[in-house]
Amino acid sequence: MVTAETFAGIGLFEGLPDEALASIATLCREETFPSDTVICAEGHRANRIYFLQDGTVGLLVKPTSLPDPLTLSVLKSPGQAFGWSAVVKRSCTVAVGVT
Repeated sequence: MVTAETFAGIGLFEGLPDEALASIATLCREETFPSDTVICAEGHRANRIYFLQDGTVGLLVKPTSLPDPLTLSVLKSPGQAFGWSAVVKRSCTVAVGVT
């Protein structure tokens, strides 16, 4: 369950009053993904931002004709975000998030 406390420790929400955090929490839901799941795919419309609570997510991009994508980053810390395209009015995802 997503609560105000879920966001209290995330830097992006630092300094917001509890009421604001509680309002944000009502817009969210917790999701769990098995290993090797593609959470958001490059070139597809982004409609969610994700905040890591536990586990690891690799951010991959395929900028060339090479067969394998390049790893941009590996998220491991609670509170790290990915899927920013959903909130900055980009029309599609520019990297792939994989568990």
